[in-house]
Amino acid sequence: TSSMQCIENPTFWVINTLNPLPISTYGRVALLGDAVCCTLHRLLSRSGNLTVICCKCHAMSPYQGAGAGQAIEDAFILSTLLASPLVTRATLPTALKVYEEVRLPLANEVLRRSKLSAEIGTFNDSRFASLLGRPSHDIDAGALWDMGHALIDNWKWAWTTNIDGDEEKAVKLLQERIIRQHSA
Repeated sequence: TSSMQCIENPTFWVINTLNPLPISTYGRVALLGDAVCCTLHRLLSRSGNLTVICCKCHAMSPYQGAGAGQAIEDAFILSTLLASPLVTRATLPTALKVYEEVRLPLANEVLRRSKLSAEIGTFNDSRFASLLGRPSHDIDAGALWDMGHALIDNWKWAWTTNIDGDEEKAVKLLQERIIRQHSA
């Protein structure tokens, strides 16, 4: 008996996600996930120097539980950059571009990996689709081993990356770009 047959009235729901975003800033506008938007909006929008637009920038499938974490990391990097004494009304677009350059590639990579985890875990990855619907006694242990390792490989980013590297990179890029701006 499948687990779905044990439920009297099963329900199904859609998991909506975004395609990878091409940009997350434009001029003095930053697109942020709702998890941090309200706080930053209260702190920053009153000055007139930054427009914060709340959106679902971190709308990822739940298969890596990383959307909220990405939003928090984005807020940390963005607030680090905005707190720099180098950031003025004139240099704000530069700071936002640095934020985007540092954070957007990782956010899009986590989005891609979350979708891949969903495909593997629901047997929609072509490597494991043949396992779907088969009785457990008829599944090759080697195939399950391969599936488990595919999931582990897909999660490696979580323990091989850290926010400290992003923070250092963002601060260094900001300094370089603003110095270059002032010397031009």
